[in-house]
Amino acid sequence: MQKTLLAALLIFNLPFYSFGKIMQKTEQLNVRQSKQWISYFGNDSAKTVILFVHGGPGSPLMMFSESFDKELAKNFLVVHWDQRGAGKSYTPEAFNKSLSLKDYVADGLEVVKHLKEKLPGKKLILVGHSWGTVVASHMVKAEPDAFVAYVSVGTVVDYAKADQIKYEFLHKNHPELKAPPYVHWADAMQVSQLLIKAHRIFHGIALDEVNRAAGSGHFYSMDDLKNQSLGAQKSFEALIPFLEKYNAASAVPTLDIPTYFIQGTFDLATPTELVKKYFDKTLAPKGKEFIEFKNSAHFPMFEEAALFAETMKKVGSLRP
Repeated sequence: MQKTLLAALLIFNLPFYSFGKIMQKTEQLNVRQSKQWISYFGNDSAKTVILFVHGGPGSPLMMFSESFDKELAKNFLVVHWDQRGAGKSYTPEAFNKSLSLKDYVADGLEVVKHLKEKLPGKKLILVGHSWGTVVASHMVKAEPDAFVAYVSVGTVVDYAKADQIKYEFLHKNHPELKAPPYVHWADAMQVSQLLIKAHRIFHGIALDEVNRAAGSGHFYSMDDLKNQSLGAQKSFEALIPFLEKYNAASAVPTLDIPTYFIQGTFDLATPTELVKKYFDKTLAPKGKEFIEFKNSAHFPMFEEAALFAETMKKVGSLRP
């Protein structure tokens, strides 16, 4: 899963920015007794909305989005949702009760309902990334008719097996590394740091570029950036018992809408070999496609942003 790179977020509304047809704003929602935030960035007149469901758990994409979504914003209205307890949606109270996948899926479907009411007539493409593919695939499973397509990026297939693959890759150069399972935050962060150094989380871009993107956007305050790491750790600790047992092939064997798997060749956060096997097994009666980004690891939408935008234009051309 993706490493927490910086820290991020709390709660004040940002002004509406308009650059020609570009919408750029945040909105706080009341989602199932929880304050949660979404951002809008892109072409206000676009016929299609892209909703990103971020990874981690607890590691939002919103804080990077203005830098990396520029190509997407030309043709789409891009929405990022900071999940319960994550990023701008972080509050300590979010973790006062035990959280389950059902909570995140129900939250996500409430966000979808809000978008459909606020933006009537627009098509909606759902994009899940990393842990977000667990949430998003179950959103599709619950309400397939809500979306015209599903794009699964850096797909979580078998969390425990992925940890074993990471260990086997890293251990030869880091014999001190303990064997999985990595159920403690410090151990998971050590593995992520080693994967970053090996260019297996980011491959096509430098880490400095990612950090600059997180620090230069309008959507996050300094308090948001400080709180993001708290939310990431607490989200991980809340969900790791579930994730250690998760297997996508048994949880989501069928996807009933057009489905695209986008995978970076060098991804070891969610190993490409596992994603290919899951793709081959997955039933998708309305069509599926596996698209490999050759100069990417775990973040192909950032690492090859222009190619990702072109791919999304293809997905967006689908008729509802």
